[in-house]
Amino acid sequence: MKLQLTVRTTNDATRERVLTSIERIVKAAATGANAPEPEFKLDREAFTPALANDPELSKKTLALFRDVFPADRLHERAMSLGGEDFSRIVRGGVPGFYFFIGTSPPEKIKEWKEGGKPIVFTHTEGYYPIPEPTIKTGVQAMSLAVLNLLKK
Repeated sequence: MKLQLTVRTTNDATRERVLTSIERIVKAAATGANAPEPEFKLDREAFTPALANDPELSKKTLALFRDVFPADRLHERAMSLGGEDFSRIVRGGVPGFYFFIGTSPPEKIKEWKEGGKPIVFTHTEGYYPIPEPTIKTGVQAMSLAVLNLLKK
């Protein structure tokens, strides 16, 4: 039997604790079942690290967005456990600011907030963005962010 896992954590210390725990649990389960000791392989380099935005760049870009976009269109999100290789760029020393652009129809958001069906997210069969406002907002946000960085 072969078991493969994807492990996602929000920081390196938690990742190390989780990986160590998985190995301990796998071996204990085998011992508890009177089974042979399992072969356990762990490639500590094969992972996508958690993404943490650069604090200074985030502060600067958020201030700009607050000046340009209506307050009801800006929402802070909790850290996500999505696998994003952009994190390797930030970890390599390049300041980064990863943000999301809302793409769900307003009526779907309203329905969700009123206890209705959950919003469908990217990479699922029911996802479809509203093209015009999504593209317009994305281009505006990215263009403003870049121009803001160029005007040191």
